[in-house]
Parts: sequence; C-alpha cells; structure tokens
Amino acid sequence: MTEDKLNLLKKQLQQMQKATAGLEWSLQRCQPLDSEQLSAEDEEKFETLTARFARMSDILIQKIFRLVDELDLESPGTVRDLINRAEKKKINRTSI
Repeated sequence: MTEDKLNLLKKQLQQMQKATAGLEWSLQRCQPLDSEQLSAEDEEKFETLTARFARMSDILIQKIFRLVDELDLESPGTVRDLINRAEKKKINRTSI
C-alpha cells in the first residue's frame, strides 16, 4: 500500500513540474504588461496565469500535501492544517 502511494506521489510530482513550467511561462508573458491599460488579449493572458496558478495550488495542496500527510500517518484536516504541517516538515518548492 505504501509503495502504491509513493508511486502516486512520484506521478503527482511530475504533474506539478509540468504545471510549474506552464505557470512560469504565463508569468513571463504577463510581466511586461501595463496593468492600467489592458487589451482583451492581455486580459486573456492574465486569466491564463490565474488558471494555471489555481491548478498548481490544487496539485500542491490537495494532492501532494495530502498524500505526504497520509504517508506520515497524519489525520486529515483543513487546508490550513495541510499547509501548516507542510511548513513544519519544511516542504517547499526547492525541497520537492
């Protein structure tokens, strides 16, 4: 059972890497934009950025942090609990 969860964690980490690449690409496209005067195309770029951010946070919090807690035999809790435990475990972007 634990090996299945470890394999699942590896797959989710791969998903996160792909999501990170997409998020970084969208961020680079949005950085030179003037937020005071956005065209429809610029607004679409920001919508893509926010959608990719939401996907990334979902993968990280709802999938990876929850699975790490399951592997550590932690009881499920709120999203805040997940984030606090991840911080205590020193889980961050560079450690993943």
